Amino acid sequence: MVAGDVLGNEDLAVISSSLSFLLRTVQQANNFKSFGQCDSCSHNIKSDIDGHFCGLTKEPLTKIDIELICREHEPCRFVETE
Repeated sequence: MVAGDVLGNEDLAVISSSLSFLLRTVQQANNFKSFGQCDSCSHNIKSDIDGHFCGLTKEPLTKIDIELICREHEPCRFVETE
């Protein structure tokens, strides 16, 4: 069972609108700084020898660490190649 099976379209629209408002409010309170898992952060550096470490704090990171949400998160910038 999914929410759409229990809730009507009007309820889903209200929830969606409320969640969007909440996200905008959190982003404004955080000066629009991103947040996310360490694994998707540009500071997360993967080494074949040492595993992962944070390029910002220079701390080693465990597999559990990289699944956590980081307050210093910077999204990875992917460069497209032709």
